[in-house]
Amino acid sequence: MLFFLYFFLGKKKIRITSLFVERVISKIIKSGVNPKKLTRLDDNSAEFIIYANEADELESVLRGMNVQIETQKFTGLPAFFIKYRRRYGIYVGIVLSLAVLISSTQFVWRIDVTGNDKMTDSEILELLDEFGVGVGSYIPGIDVENIQHRIVAEDGRIAWLSINRVGSVINTELIERKKQDGIDGNPVNIVASRDGQIESIEVYDGTATVSVSESVRKGELLISGITDGNAYGLRKIAADGKVIARVNEKITVEIPFESTEKIYTGNKKEKNTFIFFGKNVNLYLNSRISMDKYDIMISRKNIHTWDGTVLPIGIETVSYREYEFCTVNYTQREALEKAIETVNSRVCELLTDGELLSRNQTVVFTELSCVIECDLYYLCNIAEKLPIS
Repeated sequence: MLFFLYFFLGKKKIRITSLFVERVISKIIKSGVNPKKLTRLDDNSAEFIIYANEADELESVLRGMNVQIETQKFTGLPAFFIKYRRRYGIYVGIVLSLAVLISSTQFVWRIDVTGNDKMTDSEILELLDEFGVGVGSYIPGIDVENIQHRIVAEDGRIAWLSINRVGSVINTELIERKKQDGIDGNPVNIVASRDGQIESIEVYDGTATVSVSESVRKGELLISGITDGNAYGLRKIAADGKVIARVNEKITVEIPFESTEKIYTGNKKEKNTFIFFGKNVNLYLNSRISMDKYDIMISRKNIHTWDGTVLPIGIETVSYREYEFCTVNYTQREALEKAIETVNSRVCELLTDGELLSRNQTVVFTELSCVIECDLYYLCNIAEKLPIS
């Protein structure tokens, strides 16, 4: 609280010099002036801090006492206005900034999305933007009820949608439309995605056509989506289930001792764009890129308020990183390390939803390369949905 008073009222650091400094300090305190951080400097002088509006009263109290009064420091808002009283551009800038801040409350600063499961936030934000609801949209121009009804009617993925505004933030809540099991609600069979030996079968809908311990080939029917109902005869449904099988997989990786690879040269060029409520202003004049081969990387930094709220104001940077293809030579050790890294990466991809049972690996060095052959034996779900024609 004291900080804000000092800022808005201003504060002065005062030094007084007198042969009777104790008597002077006593009179100041009795007068009602409230000196803060009173410090005795020597036998004849002292320093203290007062509010700027108490300076005239202090001079009136000490008039005629043969006291020397010096202002050592003057800070706060009044000091700013006095110092820059002839800098009219500063005041114009302050007024314009306040006008922009006030008017910006009429625009969307942020959109929050909740309730989505299958749809990503990006998909929903793109959908809202198509109907005129995006960062930087003029809030009074948004017809909420009309947009809610149109999106639900035109997009089959959404069953219910609610758009609410809290200040400059749009809260979007939705319920996705539940589809029937299968591919777009159509009848499907469950077939084997790869060769394997059946370990277990869980049928949620449909009829199993294989049994545990049976060996199956890729594409073979596992759960049929064609059922025989006594009342309705044969009918097609969306079969569903989980089929765990033991699978053999062989991975072969070869790393040549001499190969051509993409190498970044270190040459980089950046182009910045100012983002203001969904509008882009390029901060560069020349859009030409002199590099022949380059990768593009885009980063964006938004301004945050004191409470962490992300404002729709920031800088988007597009980096162009030059690269070239160079011949790279590996030692046997380096080629082996790179081959192992590649094999491990592919094993992790295969075992995303599986359980490793065994792994056998052999390494062979030829005149030109390092070769790793890896035999995997693991459990995984081989059930794959296939539309019934």
